[in-house]
Amino acid sequence: MEEFEKGVEMLEKALSKATDKVVSGVNRVIEEAPTELKATIQRERSKADLRSQIGTHQKTVDKAMYRLGVARFEAVVNNKQTDREEDLIEIIQTNQKLIALLTKKLEEVE
Repeated sequence: MEEFEKGVEMLEKALSKATDKVVSGVNRVIEEAPTELKATIQRERSKADLRSQIGTHQKTVDKAMYRLGVARFEAVVNNKQTDREEDLIEIIQTNQKLIALLTKKLEEVE
């Protein structure tokens, strides 16, 4: 009987040790999860902000291209070139460069 009790005691110690190890691992995961979640949320927020900036600059490009088309049409119809064309081309090129930079930054975040 004494051997049986020793065997039970050894099993209890082994089970307790294994349980402590599992609980320790679970606690570690629980402690790290908020940090990982915060990092994921921050990364997604950053990506959304970059997409928003890209969209804003793309709208500027689209509007400027439309105005350039209208100005060019008027220039052809009236047989003259306007100063607006140069300004609009500069706006388009500047915003296209910004879009390229923001897109690159977005790709780095993803």
